[in-house]
Amino acid sequence: MDGGLAALYAGVIGFAGAVIGAAVGGLASYRGARRSAEVAARALADQVAEQARNEEAHWLRQERRQAYGRVLTTQAAFEAALAALRKGDRSTDSKAIVDAMTAVRHLTNACTEINLFGPSGVAHDALALSVAAQNLLESALARHGIAAGLATDRREVAAARFSEWEQACAQALGLFIRSARAVFLGESP
Repeated sequence: MDGGLAALYAGVIGFAGAVIGAAVGGLASYRGARRSAEVAARALADQVAEQARNEEAHWLRQERRQAYGRVLTTQAAFEAALAALRKGDRSTDSKAIVDAMTAVRHLTNACTEINLFGPSGVAHDALALSVAAQNLLESALARHGIAAGLATDRREVAAARFSEWEQACAQALGLFIRSARAVFLGESP
């Protein structure tokens, strides 16, 4: 074998090795880039999903804060209307009666709205507050001789239970506040 032929073989083998090396290197680069792109895409999708969960949780906190605030605001309005009803003339203060009935209706609506945003423990406490307020108003009206729609025996029972319903309403408000705080502050109710 002569030196020229050996050099030619070495050149061809070297060239083939370079082409094969480049092809293998290119394939490895392609696979690496593809894998990196897939990992990056997964990471981006996870990040977007996490951001969506965070935004939804933030939205829910805001909605709950507003709904819980409406319950507290309407409860305060109900207490004020009830106080005005107590001070008024027993049979002729129709504005105080209408105000108290309107206030308890608004309170009931605000308490019902809690069912939309939950959680169920707070919704349960809001419902108990609504029922206690309705019973307290019925009792206050009966006590003032205004509950014309009630049978006489029921009117007497309702009037006699005024203090009991007043206490139940205060207790229900306390439970609602405690469970609402637990939702926002992570406390146990």
